[in-house]
Amino acid sequence: MGIKEIPEVKKQELIEKYGDFWEFSGEAAEFMYGKHENVVVNEVETRRSLETELVYINDHLTSNTRMHVYLLQRFEKLLRLLERDDEAYETKIENTKLDEPKFQCDTGRESYYFWMEMNHLLPKMKKTFQLKEYQELRDFYIPRIIASLREVRPSSPLNKTLIVIKQNIENQRLFDIDNRFRSFVLDALVGAKIIKNDDIDNVIILEKSIRKKNAPSTEVYVVPEKFAPRFINDYQLLNC
Repeated sequence: MGIKEIPEVKKQELIEKYGDFWEFSGEAAEFMYGKHENVVVNEVETRRSLETELVYINDHLTSNTRMHVYLLQRFEKLLRLLERDDEAYETKIENTKLDEPKFQCDTGRESYYFWMEMNHLLPKMKKTFQLKEYQELRDFYIPRIIASLREVRPSSPLNKTLIVIKQNIENQRLFDIDNRFRSFVLDALVGAKIIKNDDIDNVIILEKSIRKKNAPSTEVYVVPEKFAPRFINDYQLLNC
């Protein structure tokens, strides 16, 4: 059976429905290759090919906003495939350690503040930011961050807080701090009931970026206002 070319009208319909990655949709595949009833199609991947793609994805996580979300979603899918026991996914290739872990948000609660750490930098924010891109970032990050914070949230949301966002970047990397999108972080803190709201009367934001040799990451600290001077002094935020 040959591959059927998708007419321009249908292509525009798919783009409107699925966005930039319409070619990967099941509807597009069904149109091009035809519909097969009662046929099970198995993906066959080698462990090495999956791990190679994981490394590639990590290298491009912050290239642009929409690709950022897509790559994170694909990253999670690849790791789910690697965790399967099906023979189709097993090879004689020796298992190798992945260069980077999957998307991860660790959280904790210390004596006077809350913290969380994501294992990559915040996504880039283009100067011409579209509503659809904004919504895609929110839809990806907010549920995951809220789920991570569920175990550490206070008995009632905090009023008057200092929010510290610290990004750890690779030594030689050019980095423009004002190009990073952080709105979803504050929205997630509100959604997780860590803070009451992110109104200007309730939140002070301090952003810091430092160069490190280890893998890029983003740390977020939520500190009640009365402990803000202590936290800044303890962590030497104005000196590091």
